[in-house]
Amino acid sequence: ALPICLFVGTLDSSQMLAVNADSGATEWTQRVAGATAADLVATQDTVIVPSFDRTMHALDAASGTERWRFTGNGWFVGRPLVTPDAIYATTLGGAIYALGRSGTLTWQAQQNGLEFRSAPVLVGNLLVVAARNGTILGLDAASGDVKWTKRAESATIDANGAAMGGGVFYITSTHQLLRVDPASGDIKSFDVQPPKSK
Repeated sequence: ALPICLFVGTLDSSQMLAVNADSGATEWTQRVAGATAADLVATQDTVIVPSFDRTMHALDAASGTERWRFTGNGWFVGRPLVTPDAIYATTLGGAIYALGRSGTLTWQAQQNGLEFRSAPVLVGNLLVVAARNGTILGLDAASGDVKWTKRAESATIDANGAAMGGGVFYITSTHQLLRVDPASGDIKSFDVQPPKSK
């Protein structure tokens, strides 16, 4: 049986490691996946690695062997969203991809001029994606058709969003909390100032 492992991607050495959570021993190391600064997604037997080589790699969790790869139009920086049926991922090149679980392209939506760093969020059959410049889109998760596009003025979104209470929430680099209505795309903004240091 596969031991419980922590999967670590590196930026400087372009290595992927599986580290045994009990012993700390390295179970395997490989360089196929390239440099990454994104969150990895581990499923039961596969590790999805978004990479700076413009490719998303699917690795066998037990051995590190590459099962498949998908090359996009830019760096994969944000964490991909993995569901039982699909993988949704975005790039710094403005692309939004839906893949089957075997890595085959289902649809692509291109948004020229936008950079995506945050993870896609799924609310029912709607995929919500936020660009770094505050542009937020709602897409049909099955087809990729854009249902709405809204913009949060003066917002920079690098952090992942979260769906809760009927909304999708993002925190911006200027300490705004954004609440996006998935049905309409309407955005409410709240100032959330960090506590002052003493």
